Formats: sequence, C-alpha cells, structure tokens
Amino acid sequence: KTKHKDLKLHDIFHDLALYIGGKEYSHASATEHTCHLSLLGIDDAEHKYNASGAANKVRTLLCDPDSNSKSDLRSVYIARLTNFKWLRVLSLREYRMYELPKSIEDLSLLKYLDLSYSN
Repeated sequence: KTKHKDLKLHDIFHDLALYIGGKEYSHASATEHTCHLSLLGIDDAEHKYNASGAANKVRTLLCDPDSNSKSDLRSVYIARLTNFKWLRVLSLREYRMYELPKSIEDLSLLKYLDLSYSN
C-alpha cells in the first residue's frame, strides 16, 4: 500500500511529451502564465511569439525549424532569448547556425540545451 496520494510527472518526461506532441498539435493562445512553448517553423514562431509577448516566464522553448523556410530563423526568436529569463530547457535541434548568440550567457537557469544536428 502506497502512502503517496499525488504523483507528478517528472519535468524531463513532461518536456519530452510536449516535444513529441508538438509535431501533431499547434496551439497559439499563450498567456503570461505559459510555461512551455513549442515553435514549429518560421510562420508558427512569429505568430506564437507575438501571441506570447507577455509570456516571459516560459521554462521550456522547443524550436523546430521548418526545412522549407528560406528565412533566417535566428531573427525570429534566437535573437530574443533574453526575454525568457526563466528558461530551463532550450532545443535548437537542426538549426543552421554556426555559433550561439552572446545572449545565451544571460540564461542563468538553463539546464538543458539541445544542439543536435546543428551546424
């Protein structure tokens, strides 16, 4: 018999579920209470970033670049990383970038940075 009444999903599993589910589900109604944000491609990123202008408490930012996009994705949200002071998980998987922006130094709470398959 267990004494635990409440069980919580560990943050990494929660973030993984958000990352996997993000490819099948897009939701753009971010508020100042939004903690997890998944951006799919340049158009989705601009739309969600504008919708989440007040969402400065985002803890998870999963950026999935659109392979068909001709735009430089850094100009949309990588340059705005300083707006996310509470960021703990940042995925820049498959990004066409050769160096990290200097602003990443300001993310003192960042615990996980995914740069896999990046230049």
